[in-house]
Amino acid sequence: MGIQLADGQVLTAQTSQVNERSDLVINNFVEKWLYLSFNWTTDDLTVEIEKTKSKVPGNVYASTFAVTTKKDFRNSYSKQFAELIDKATDRKSSIQSAISIDYISEKPTKIGEGLWEVNVVSTWTGLDTSNGKEVFQIPFNKKLRLKSIPIAGKPTFTNPEEITQLQSIVNEINQYGLQIIEIENYDLR
Repeated sequence: MGIQLADGQVLTAQTSQVNERSDLVINNFVEKWLYLSFNWTTDDLTVEIEKTKSKVPGNVYASTFAVTTKKDFRNSYSKQFAELIDKATDRKSSIQSAISIDYISEKPTKIGEGLWEVNVVSTWTGLDTSNGKEVFQIPFNKKLRLKSIPIAGKPTFTNPEEITQLQSIVNEINQYGLQIIEIENYDLR
């Protein structure tokens, strides 16, 4: 079905239950989260997370908005990820980080109403930008549990200059109507 938005934009849409998400939406959300979490350089803007006193690249900070705040999970995730970044980069001055995704479950496993599990197999790599040498390669194989949340309405701004890059990224993440509620290691065996 086609729909026309108030701004005149025309989109193709399908109806679904409020807590349902298509496999494609789930996979796109996971892929977006992975790229935000792992594609950055140590030269990028660094954000200090007040509650955990940890520092992370701006993209990593933006990616944490895809993680639930319940049971203080977002803060503990941010702190653990900041520690992992420090350990992997070994405080070298200029590291380019990237993720190579080998696999995201094509068919997420529905585990409850508005709940899914998705397996991810990927490799996180870091290059020293001063000499082009690989400084780390870390498997990132995880089982993610996702929960549907209300889909955020598309924000309207009178001037595009009024929206910051962070707001733009967070708004994009919220458009999926999903949130990561658990992350655990995924054993390939």
